This record gives sequence, structure tokens and C-alpha cells, in this order.
Amino acid sequence: MDERDHADNIKPFKNQQRWAHQLEQLLNKDSGVCFKSIGRLSFSRQYKIADGSNGAQIFIGLVDEQWPVAIKRLNQGTHSMEQTVNKVLNEGMQGSKHLLRNTLSEEDDDFLYLASPLCEYNLEEIIENKGNPLRPQLTANKRASLTYQLMLGIAELHQLNILHRDLKPSNVLLDHNEKILLGDFGISRQFTHGTTLLTKAMGTLCSTSPENTSNNRCRYKKSSDIQDCCCI
Repeated sequence: MDERDHADNIKPFKNQQRWAHQLEQLLNKDSGVCFKSIGRLSFSRQYKIADGSNGAQIFIGLVDEQWPVAIKRLNQGTHSMEQTVNKVLNEGMQGSKHLLRNTLSEEDDDFLYLASPLCEYNLEEIIENKGNPLRPQLTANKRASLTYQLMLGIAELHQLNILHRDLKPSNVLLDHNEKILLGDFGISRQFTHGTTLLTKAMGTLCSTSPENTSNNRCRYKKSSDIQDCCCI
């Protein structure tokens, strides 16, 4: 991946407001923060910001000690399907505006590390935390705009023949420009025949369609993602 990809997909350090202190600590070798370097990536386990599906963890990090990123760490041997989905996303989403793109990957014996643009908040944080700085801005027009962007993201995903299968507020991210990005494709699947995928029930109980709450195998389709969106 060349520097143009970073310039297009990862915003400069100065634009990061929420995570500025943590990023400064990662840059300062005398800060006392214990950090780990894997190839071009560096991060600290002190700065975990979220948990993903399938045991993944997300950390604040840097590429080349310069570009702020979110680093998703996945256990080796558990991410083959996610890698397949991410490959489809990265190859097909050049024109996409509302899907979180992995810009770099590194690995060691234990983990795969995926770097993506570092977002400011997820929708769950804004909804649940009354003190969130973005919450007062949620006017009717703003909510309508966010909903429209969310639906555009789902449409972009479905155009690539991918079902998300775990749409929920914590997987709806806002960047520093308050633009919606869909993230966490850990249990997403690609479908190639028709519009229905026969699969084991997955997803999050309070944010998923009825057919996806059964303990049995269920038929998951594009409309299931849309219904999950309505639950949000």
C-alpha cells in the first residue's frame, strides 16, 4: 500500500480530537507507555478501545509512527472468512464512502493485525452517553442524515454481495467529519447465488432480525440486514 492510500483513507494526526492524548503518548518514547511494533504498525494494549466479533480486540495505533489508525487484532486461525470478506471489500470499494476499509495488515505467530482509519465515536456511545459531545447535535435533520448515510453504507455492502449480519449501534462509526462508516465485518459473509444465505443464527440479540435469533440454521438475506438497521 502506497502513501496515497494512507492520504486518501487515514486523516492527518491533527484531525484526531478524541484520541489526541493517546496518540501523543504513542509518539513519545519517554512517555512510559509500553507499546508493541509489528512491521509498520505500533500500538499499546493500554489503549484498547473496543472488542470485535470472534474475540477480536481494537487498539489505537500508528502506521510508520505517523498515521493514526485503529488496529484490529485477530487470533490466528479464526479469521479466514473475515480475510475473504475484507479482500472483496478492499478490491471493490474504491468508490465507497460509508464502509470502513482496512489499509494495511501485519501478522505474527499469534495474531493478524488489520489497520483502518481511526474514528471518533460509534453510534452506541452517542446514544447511551448523555455527556457525549455529539449528542446535543442530534437534531431531527442530523438524525435523518445519519440514517441516510447508514442506508447508503448497507447498499454499498450489498452491491459487493456481502451480508453484514451484525449491524448494531457499536458497529456504526463516525469519523472526525461525523461521516458514517460501517465496521466490524467479522461475521459477514459473501453470497454468490441469489439473495439468500443459509447459515447458523448469528448477530446480537437486541439488534437483529427475528429469523436470526433462532438456535437453528436460518436463511439470512439482504432484507435481514435492512431489518437490523431498523432496530438501530
